[in-house]
Amino acid sequence: MTRHEVRERRRAQDNRGLHDPGQKDPEPMPLTETRTHHQHDRNRQARTFLHDLLTPGPQTYEVIHEQAVARGIPKSSLLRAKRMLGIRSTTTLNGKTLWTLPAP
Repeated sequence: MTRHEVRERRRAQDNRGLHDPGQKDPEPMPLTETRTHHQHDRNRQARTFLHDLLTPGPQTYEVIHEQAVARGIPKSSLLRAKRMLGIRSTTTLNGKTLWTLPAP
């Protein structure tokens, strides 16, 4: 039974105020909504972090990653925020990677 079917079934039972005792209770809803909300919060936090850090100018990935870890921002959220903000990365002659916000 899909989540949508479970939700519709619960809605129908709530509207009728009845529960068929011979019928099994529907499966509990998974916590994906809570998980999704948490992911959105982490992604928002990562976007804000990157924007604030890179507004004054480019930073090396080492500095960005170090500060993100200190704030509890996972690497996956950091990379997703990088893509969403359009941040460009360039490699310098000494092999370091600089992240830069796009021009406004």
